[in-house]
Amino acid sequence: MNIDNSKITKLIERRIIEVSPEIKKSFPEVVQDEVRWVAFSDDKLIYLMFLDAKEMERIEEFSEKGFDLFPGFITTNEEISTAIRFTNSKYGFVSGNSVSGMYSFSVGHDSSFVVQGHRQSLKTNEIGEINYTIPLAYVVSFGEDISETNIYKTLEELVSYSIKAWRENNEPSK
Repeated sequence: MNIDNSKITKLIERRIIEVSPEIKKSFPEVVQDEVRWVAFSDDKLIYLMFLDAKEMERIEEFSEKGFDLFPGFITTNEEISTAIRFTNSKYGFVSGNSVSGMYSFSVGHDSSFVVQGHRQSLKTNEIGEINYTIPLAYVVSFGEDISETNIYKTLEELVSYSIKAWRENNEPSK
Protein backbone atom coordinates (compact mmCIF):
# COMPACT_ATOMS: atom_id res chain seq x y z
CA MET A 1 0.00 0.00 0.00
CA ASN A 2 1.24 3.48 -0.83
CA ILE A 3 0.79 5.97 1.97
CA ASP A 4 -1.30 9.05 1.28
CA ASN A 5 0.88 11.66 3.01
CA SER A 6 -1.81 14.32 2.71
CA LYS A 7 -4.22 12.16 4.76
CA ILE A 8 -1.52 11.53 7.38
CA THR A 9 -0.65 15.24 7.50
CA LYS A 10 -4.32 16.20 7.97
CA LEU A 11 -4.71 13.60 10.71
CA ILE A 12 -1.63 14.93 12.54
CA GLU A 13 -2.76 18.52 12.18
CA ARG A 14 -6.29 17.75 13.40
CA ARG A 15 -5.40 15.42 16.28
CA ILE A 16 -1.91 16.50 17.39
CA ILE A 17 -0.95 20.00 16.26
CA GLU A 18 -4.18 22.03 16.29
CA VAL A 19 -5.49 20.92 19.69
CA SER A 20 -5.96 23.25 22.60
CA PRO A 21 -3.00 23.91 24.91
CA GLU A 22 -5.03 22.42 27.77
CA ILE A 23 -5.31 19.07 25.99
CA LYS A 24 -1.81 19.20 24.49
CA LYS A 25 -0.13 19.50 27.89
CA SER A 26 -0.91 15.82 28.51
CA PHE A 27 0.80 14.74 25.26
CA PRO A 28 4.27 13.13 25.21
CA GLU A 29 7.16 15.54 24.81
CA VAL A 30 7.89 14.37 21.23
CA VAL A 31 4.61 15.95 20.02
CA GLN A 32 4.61 19.01 22.27
CA ASP A 33 6.50 21.43 20.04
CA GLU A 34 8.10 20.66 16.68
CA VAL A 35 6.41 17.53 15.37
CA ARG A 36 8.63 15.20 13.30
CA TRP A 37 7.04 12.13 11.80
CA VAL A 38 7.59 9.33 9.35
CA ALA A 39 5.08 6.82 8.03
CA PHE A 40 5.67 3.46 6.39
CA SER A 41 3.45 0.77 4.94
CA ASP A 42 3.55 -2.50 3.08
CA ASP A 43 0.89 -5.07 2.24
CA LYS A 44 0.57 -6.12 5.92
CA LEU A 45 0.77 -2.98 8.03
CA ILE A 46 1.11 0.75 8.32
CA TYR A 47 2.95 2.61 11.00
CA LEU A 48 3.25 6.25 11.93
CA MET A 49 6.19 7.29 14.10
CA PHE A 50 6.97 10.50 15.90
CA LEU A 51 10.69 10.92 16.45
CA ASP A 52 13.07 13.39 18.02
CA ALA A 53 15.79 15.16 16.02
CA LYS A 54 18.45 12.56 16.94
CA GLU A 55 16.34 9.64 15.69
CA MET A 56 15.41 11.52 12.51
CA GLU A 57 19.14 11.96 11.80
CA ARG A 58 19.77 8.27 12.43
CA ILE A 59 17.03 7.09 10.07
CA GLU A 60 18.19 9.50 7.35
CA GLU A 61 21.69 8.02 7.67
CA PHE A 62 20.33 4.46 7.63
CA SER A 63 18.15 5.24 4.63
CA GLU A 64 21.11 6.62 2.67
CA LYS A 65 23.07 3.43 3.40
CA GLY A 66 20.14 1.14 2.55
CA PHE A 67 19.80 -0.25 6.09
CA ASP A 68 16.57 -1.26 7.82
CA LEU A 69 15.49 1.96 9.54
CA PHE A 70 14.23 0.21 12.68
CA PRO A 71 15.98 -3.16 12.95
CA GLY A 72 14.30 -5.50 15.38
CA PHE A 73 11.24 -3.32 15.92
CA ILE A 74 8.47 -5.17 14.05
CA THR A 75 8.02 -8.45 12.22
CA THR A 76 4.98 -10.03 10.66
CA ASN A 77 6.63 -13.46 10.64
CA GLU A 78 4.94 -15.51 13.38
CA GLU A 79 7.90 -17.90 13.59
CA ILE A 80 10.35 -15.25 14.77
CA SER A 81 10.75 -14.90 18.52
CA THR A 82 9.48 -11.55 19.81
CA ALA A 83 8.86 -9.83 23.12
CA ILE A 84 5.19 -9.02 22.39
CA ARG A 85 2.69 -10.37 19.84
CA PHE A 86 -0.48 -8.67 18.59
CA THR A 87 -3.13 -10.50 16.53
CA ASN A 88 -6.76 -9.41 16.36
CA SER A 89 -5.90 -6.90 19.08
CA LYS A 90 -7.39 -3.45 18.93
CA TYR A 91 -6.14 -0.44 20.88
CA GLY A 92 -3.11 -1.94 22.57
CA PHE A 93 -0.83 0.44 24.45
CA VAL A 94 2.79 -0.40 25.26
CA SER A 95 4.76 2.18 27.22
CA GLY A 96 8.30 2.31 28.60
CA ASN A 97 9.36 -0.94 26.98
CA SER A 98 12.99 -1.95 26.45
CA VAL A 99 13.96 -4.93 24.29
CA SER A 100 17.44 -6.27 23.71
CA GLY A 101 18.67 -8.94 21.32
CA MET A 102 15.34 -9.83 19.73
CA TYR A 103 12.41 -8.40 17.81
CA SER A 104 10.11 -6.27 19.90
CA PHE A 105 6.76 -6.82 18.23
CA SER A 106 5.19 -9.52 16.10
CA VAL A 107 2.09 -8.22 14.38
CA GLY A 108 -0.65 -10.45 13.05
CA HIS A 109 -3.75 -9.35 11.18
CA ASP A 110 -6.38 -6.82 12.29
CA SER A 111 -4.39 -5.20 15.09
CA SER A 112 -3.77 -1.67 16.24
CA PHE A 113 -1.52 -0.49 19.02
CA VAL A 114 0.45 2.46 20.36
CA VAL A 115 4.11 2.25 21.35
CA GLN A 116 5.45 5.00 23.60
CA GLY A 117 8.98 5.41 24.97
CA HIS A 118 10.35 2.24 23.39
CA ARG A 119 14.06 1.39 23.50
CA GLN A 120 15.58 -1.21 21.18
CA SER A 121 19.03 -2.75 21.37
CA LEU A 122 20.22 -5.26 18.79
CA LYS A 123 23.37 -6.64 17.20
CA THR A 124 23.22 -6.87 13.41
CA ASN A 125 25.60 -8.26 10.82
CA GLU A 126 25.41 -5.05 8.76
CA ILE A 127 26.19 -2.43 11.37
CA GLY A 128 27.05 -4.21 14.61
CA GLU A 129 25.33 -3.07 17.78
CA ILE A 130 22.53 -0.56 17.43
CA ASN A 131 20.52 1.22 20.08
CA TYR A 132 17.61 3.47 19.26
CA THR A 133 14.50 4.96 20.80
CA ILE A 134 11.02 5.35 19.43
CA PRO A 135 9.28 8.08 21.42
CA LEU A 136 5.86 7.40 19.87
CA ALA A 137 4.52 5.04 17.20
CA TYR A 138 1.14 3.92 15.95
CA VAL A 139 0.91 0.51 14.28
CA VAL A 140 -2.07 -0.87 12.36
CA SER A 141 -2.16 -4.19 10.51
CA PHE A 142 -4.40 -5.19 7.65
CA GLY A 143 -6.78 -8.15 7.78
CA GLU A 144 -10.46 -8.91 7.36
CA ASP A 145 -11.67 -5.93 9.40
CA ILE A 146 -8.92 -3.44 8.57
CA SER A 147 -8.30 -2.75 4.88
CA GLU A 148 -7.06 0.02 2.60
CA THR A 149 -10.58 1.44 2.58
CA ASN A 150 -10.64 2.10 6.34
CA ILE A 151 -6.96 2.20 7.34
CA TYR A 152 -6.81 5.99 7.83
CA LYS A 153 -10.02 5.95 9.88
CA THR A 154 -8.56 3.15 12.01
CA LEU A 155 -5.29 5.05 12.42
CA GLU A 156 -7.15 8.20 13.46
CA GLU A 157 -9.21 6.21 15.98
CA LEU A 158 -5.96 4.85 17.43
CA VAL A 159 -4.53 8.37 17.76
CA SER A 160 -7.77 9.48 19.47
CA TYR A 161 -7.53 6.50 21.80
CA SER A 162 -3.99 7.47 22.83
CA ILE A 163 -5.02 11.07 23.48
CA LYS A 164 -7.85 9.87 25.72
CA ALA A 165 -5.40 7.62 27.60
CA TRP A 166 -2.89 10.46 28.07
CA ARG A 167 -5.57 12.80 29.34
CA GLU A 168 -6.90 10.20 31.79
CA ASN A 169 -3.37 9.48 33.05
CA ASN A 170 -2.72 13.17 33.60
CA GLU A 171 -5.95 14.03 35.40
CA PRO A 172 -5.49 14.91 39.06
CA SER A 173 -6.77 12.25 41.44
CA LYS A 174 -10.23 12.90 42.74
